[in-house]
Amino acid sequence: MLFDKFASIGSVLSIRVFRYMITGRSLGYAEVNFQIPVDAKHAFDTINFDFLHGPPLHIIQSQHDLALRKPGISST
Repeated sequence: MLFDKFASIGSVLSIRVFRYMITGRSLGYAEVNFQIPVDAKHAFDTINFDFLHGPPLHIIQSQHDLALRKPGISST
């Protein structure tokens, strides 16, 4: 379901659903990686808070480059 939702935006490299270690049940969040960074921005702009079988999606952009991660500074 997540792949179909995000693949409609752009080329998805990977999706990782975070799970409880003991039960294997979903924690309710995932990491989606796009091939092109602009697709991630487009997903943020277009499907943030869309519904997907329950509560709305809440998209948060992350910065993987540690040099750009600075407290109090937003990259958006």
